[in-house]
Amino acid sequence: MELARRALISRALPAVAIGLACLLTSGALTLELTADDHFHSLALLEDPGVRGVARAPWDIFSFAKNPTTNRQLMEEGVFPWWSDQHVMIAFLRPVTSLTHWLDHALWNNHPLLMHLHSMLWFVALLLVVARLYQQLSVRRKKK
Repeated sequence: MELARRALISRALPAVAIGLACLLTSGALTLELTADDHFHSLALLEDPGVRGVARAPWDIFSFAKNPTTNRQLMEEGVFPWWSDQHVMIAFLRPVTSLTHWLDHALWNNHPLLMHLHSMLWFVALLLVVARLYQQLSVRRKKK
């Protein structure tokens, strides 16, 4: 029990946890573009060649936006013919959309660099969470 307590209060714990998280997610660096990555790549093109696919750089997670766009996507074969024209599948993810736009602008057709960029954002998030936990831990000790 004492060993576990010392490990949890160790200053090295955040670095070890972040290193382990990077190791566990490093498999993504070997992946190509898959699934909606292809939709996002098309959506970010000025002329994607498919009606209804073009999106603003901050809005690429809007898959089904409105009846007009949905009908275009059905006619182009992106959505099945029996899809509900009035369905809306839109996620408000402007920051994620903009990081995808940056990936597309800087490293188009280089998935390794795109995935590495995502991992760097992940590491930044882990650093913020580690700092938050440290702050909460210090406050609790003072009480």
